[in-house]
Amino acid sequence: NEGVKRQKWETHPTKKQALARKAEVESQINKGSFIPPSTVTVSGFLEDFVAVYGAKRWGLSAYEANTSLIEHYINPIIGDCNVQDINRRAVDRFIMELQKTPPVSTPTRRARTEFLPPYTIEKICKLLHCAFHQAVRWDMVPKNPFDDALLPKKEKKQRAIWTADMIRKALDNCSEGKLFIAINLAFACSLRIGEITGLTWDCVHISDADIAQDNAHIVVNKELARVSQKALKALGQKDVIFMFPRMINGNSATRLVLKKPKTESSIRTVWLPKTLAYLLRDWKEKQDKLKEFMGEEYVDYNLVLALETGRPCEDRVIGNQFERLKKSAGLPDVVFHSLRHSST
Repeated sequence: NEGVKRQKWETHPTKKQALARKAEVESQINKGSFIPPSTVTVSGFLEDFVAVYGAKRWGLSAYEANTSLIEHYINPIIGDCNVQDINRRAVDRFIMELQKTPPVSTPTRRARTEFLPPYTIEKICKLLHCAFHQAVRWDMVPKNPFDDALLPKKEKKQRAIWTADMIRKALDNCSEGKLFIAINLAFACSLRIGEITGLTWDCVHISDADIAQDNAHIVVNKELARVSQKALKALGQKDVIFMFPRMINGNSATRLVLKKPKTESSIRTVWLPKTLAYLLRDWKEKQDKLKEFMGEEYVDYNLVLALETGRPCEDRVIGNQFERLKKSAGLPDVVFHSLRHSST
């Protein structure tokens, strides 16, 4: 019955050990720091943590990333352990196990290394540090075992970036219109790929007056993302600005959305060089002609980068075109995101 106190029993191999534990418990009760033994597993606790803490504090991207880390790397290794058995020694062993764990490939991301890289292990430990901070608050454990966790050393790798001449060569060799515009926006405006694919014409200011006053600019206030139905169900649509309709017969576990950027500081106004303003005007004219030609088959979502039917152009489309361009033009192998660094 509710409100009825029940005794909990602990067993110990010898009377001496039992008396020592009794003295320890009595001391903790006197200090007000005693936490009764619990049978909650790490996976059970993390389920509550995600439902209570994650649903309030995380956006769609963070929810996707964190639940993926829990599913692929935390639950398989320590999910069945008792929360109260996770001490600093257990944490060190967990980190050693992670270093021998191969990364999981997903439909949108291919594993590139044999074992989990140090930065992924750091993300996992950061997530668990946050989770166990809540476990301390919820009186499940006396202290956070992930305090001062010994993380593997990160090698500082200098990522290759293209020079302005390389970018010029890439643009001279680029025959794909969408990729041409994407490279220009990434380089001239330091935009991320999701910000480029989520850019809409109402946020592009390239009128004659704007250009004459040297005030051509774009407003970055959203990004295109593919998010899981699970995340949408858990978080509702608090970050979603627009949800694209499913394709015919589509029963995918994910949805394409325009959503708020990762952080508030990502919302910004970026001024355009005149050359890019004129390029965007030409691009708009071509797009308007395509709309006219496609007629009812073109669904207009007002996107700057769109497929021939008006549907969103996902980052993997730009990524595949970018891979082909690097090979055909004999350019150094860089990731698309590095164009932001070239921009800087």
